[in-house]
Amino acid sequence: MTLMRDRQTSVQTPQHTSFVIYSVAGVWFGVPTVMVREVYAPVPSITPVPHAPPGVIGLANLRSQLFLVISARQMHRDKNNSSHGEDSLAAGPMSRLILFKSNVAENCGLLVDAVGDIVNLAAVDVRPLAEDVNHSHAFVVGVGKLKDIVITLVDPRRLIESLGASK
Repeated sequence: MTLMRDRQTSVQTPQHTSFVIYSVAGVWFGVPTVMVREVYAPVPSITPVPHAPPGVIGLANLRSQLFLVISARQMHRDKNNSSHGEDSLAAGPMSRLILFKSNVAENCGLLVDAVGDIVNLAAVDVRPLAEDVNHSHAFVVGVGKLKDIVITLVDPRRLIESLGASK
């Protein structure tokens, strides 16, 4: 299997790479399956954390372990839209918590509107962001195409690192 390294992220892309796809406000995103521990449902109760940075909803107790819960709605919101309403904190019936492996972040999860499936994208269907593209989110590392669906590819490590920069 031939591997090529994307200079925009530390994620290696083989000829076919699998992603867990999720939706936020009707837009599809994907994170590499190698970085996902599990998808948790139903979403447990979340205890707010006072003075947490934007994007952090709070803490959830899963199997007697505390997990930091990040709002995908707030993280994927356009930086030009300063509204951070309660809609980004609410979990709906299709909401899921994507839990990351410890090599991404220890006990951390992303609250999403829905999880689609695990999809395999061929290397020819994955495009890294060009260096001259000024995307509003540093954690977006590329775009994938699956039939008629465009999937924005996210590096979860960068997403978590951006929490400190979003103050």
